[in-house]
Amino acid sequence: VVERVAEERRILAHGGWGAMGILGKGSGIACFTLTTLLLLNYTHQRLPGLSPGRGAALALYAVPFTLALTIPASLFVGVLWGLTRAGTVEPGVPPHAPSVRLLPLAVGAAAVALLAFGLTAEVVPRANARLLGVLTGRTATPDDRTMTLGALRAKARQLDAVRATRRDPRIQASLANLRVEIHKKFALPAACVLLTLLAAGLARRAPQASAVTIAMASAAVFGGYYLLLMGGETRADRSSVPPALAMWSANIVALGLAAMTLRATPRGTEAAQRPARPRW
Repeated sequence: VVERVAEERRILAHGGWGAMGILGKGSGIACFTLTTLLLLNYTHQRLPGLSPGRGAALALYAVPFTLALTIPASLFVGVLWGLTRAGTVEPGVPPHAPSVRLLPLAVGAAAVALLAFGLTAEVVPRANARLLGVLTGRTATPDDRTMTLGALRAKARQLDAVRATRRDPRIQASLANLRVEIHKKFALPAACVLLTLLAAGLARRAPQASAVTIAMASAAVFGGYYLLLMGGETRADRSSVPPALAMWSANIVALGLAAMTLRATPRGTEAAQRPARPRW
């Protein structure tokens, strides 16, 4: 009875909204670390030849598009690390799946996704335009990377009207680029929710994963996700695949993996679910 009461208290303490603070702290640390590393790599390649003022501007305007990539990744790391660290709290207790409920995780990830959507739809294009101005020394010509979501949609409607009256491969290519950027501005924020659910499923399957295992899983997930995303973007720009499929294929794979891991039986619960055999 004492052991059962202790377990219920642990579930109440770690399984609800109170755990969001711990997971949020881990995600924040992961976001700061990943963003800093990517910024250092980006600025190191482009700082030579720039004045100190332009170098500072380069680092500042590179922050938004870097955050657009690191926010979903940091949620995955924070949730996976936090849930696996909460897997067992007392020595001698068998491994069990973390009991944090999915509703607080999904709501928290959805809130972050809304902020990420505002970042990708409005802030990133404006920062990209300033960034190109710093790199080239002149005002950047508006293109698909420097146009906000509203401007992209307006330009796409305009090209659709032109394509209806004139067949031009260049118009088709420009339209594909615009649609790729439109879908990307929705796909990256949606990845916040999907990667959070995937992290919860992986923590359910491996409740006592080590730091090395978490690092390897994170690298595999990030690499696979962004390879699918960038590879789909390249193929969509060449009109090989539809823009919607190209930009959402990585999220479809993440959703499938999350569903598989969340529906699987948690490791360490098989014995608990098996009926006890009487001793004679």
